[in-house]
Amino acid sequence: MRHRNRGCLSRAHLASALVGAGSLMATGTWPGRLAAQTVEAPVTCGKYGTLNPAAPPQTAQFGFLVGQWDAQVWRRSASGIWDQEARRAYWEGHYILDGYAIADYWYDHRLDDRPDTHRGVNVRFFNTSTGVWDVTWQHTEDPLLIIHGEQRDGAMHLWTEQPDGSLARIVFSNIQPDSWDWLMEVSDDEGETWTPALRIRVERKQC
Repeated sequence: MRHRNRGCLSRAHLASALVGAGSLMATGTWPGRLAAQTVEAPVTCGKYGTLNPAAPPQTAQFGFLVGQWDAQVWRRSASGIWDQEARRAYWEGHYILDGYAIADYWYDHRLDDRPDTHRGVNVRFFNTSTGVWDVTWQHTEDPLLIIHGEQRDGAMHLWTEQPDGSLARIVFSNIQPDSWDWLMEVSDDEGETWTPALRIRVERKQC
């Protein structure tokens, strides 16, 4: 087991390690890539709260998550092979706490609506003191993660240190009213090299 000083991973260190994230999205080299489908105006199926006018204006940066979404998920194996068939999931976002934050809920699809469906929730706040997003991720199978992020050139970049000491970076890109792409890359050498690990294609769920 590899041990190291977690304190050496400053926010600046992790943020600088994000440079270059999302290159796979920009080049369109993902296998089995789905074409984006957008409409002139988003279709909503319920009540998801609203942004509070008094909230930090950056809170709207994650507003694209609000609503109901169908997700297709591909994993990359240790040997570098992507899933040939996508795993299905459901994603739902809400403005919470009187419109000062965003919560988004994740549910894996399982055959026959099995009760052991994986469930998770992100809670996202923009931190006006640090100028970056603070996100907590809790999942029925994963440990709690504290994630930070910022908007760059219309994409949302996030970074975290995982429980095993490796680094992870996530990019939401190609953000449209009814779709977006999501990519996670991981590094076990302090950000010197990065390996794609998981990608998600999300499209708005039709009512």
